[in-house]
Amino acid sequence: MPTPLESAALLMLQEPETGRLQFFRLLADTPLLMLLDTEAEGETLSPRVFELQEGPVVLAFEREEDLAALGQGPLPYAELPGRVLAQLLAGEGLGLGLNLGSGLHSEQLFPPSAMVWLTDLLAGSLTAQRGGFDNLTAPDAQAAAVFDAVMASAPASWAGQAAEARLYARGKGLFLILSGAHEAGQAALAQSVGEALRFAELAGRVVDIAFAEADTWPEGGKRFDWPAPRTAAAPLPRRAGPGTDPERPPILK
Repeated sequence: MPTPLESAALLMLQEPETGRLQFFRLLADTPLLMLLDTEAEGETLSPRVFELQEGPVVLAFEREEDLAALGQGPLPYAELPGRVLAQLLAGEGLGLGLNLGSGLHSEQLFPPSAMVWLTDLLAGSLTAQRGGFDNLTAPDAQAAAVFDAVMASAPASWAGQAAEARLYARGKGLFLILSGAHEAGQAALAQSVGEALRFAELAGRVVDIAFAEADTWPEGGKRFDWPAPRTAAAPLPRRAGPGTDPERPPILK
């Protein structure tokens, strides 16, 4: 079965622009195994850096078997979300060799500039707004279709975090209202939704996000059901490694 990044890489061959955005969106959320020179010391990591013609890069893999194929015995590595890895590499001027030698379509060599671009994109934020529902009209069909696609590929973390959504147009931008979201989780949800929309094909249109109960929504707009809560088995316990706590990012040595 292809990995999510492999499926996105295949889409990128068929639909370059759509696939590229989807690929980077998945890359940000995918746990990657970064090859190290030595075992991690607390929150300090020593990645193995390869000097290539394109510049210095580190290697990371989706699958442990592809990492293991690099050597005759166990190799030190750190498992990091793609977003954390991109931030670390961007800060050090390093590129990323993804799944190199695996034979997958997701085998890619990204220069440092790609890590900077991804980090900058992820660093953008949308502020949750309250009130200010003036001058809202129905969105155009293209914007509605884009948001429909975003909802169809919504991450599991969105499930149950809201009840429904309504999309409007406001001038040249868009306005999204969510209902049924607990106030304590609104900022995180707005950040996650905003991030997904930045990867969508909205041609740079500004999207504001607001939270309000459905009975206060303005007329018009396009309504969307929110993903329902999912029942999942309890996760197996695992040791927390460097980079798993967003409040304590790892340090490259």
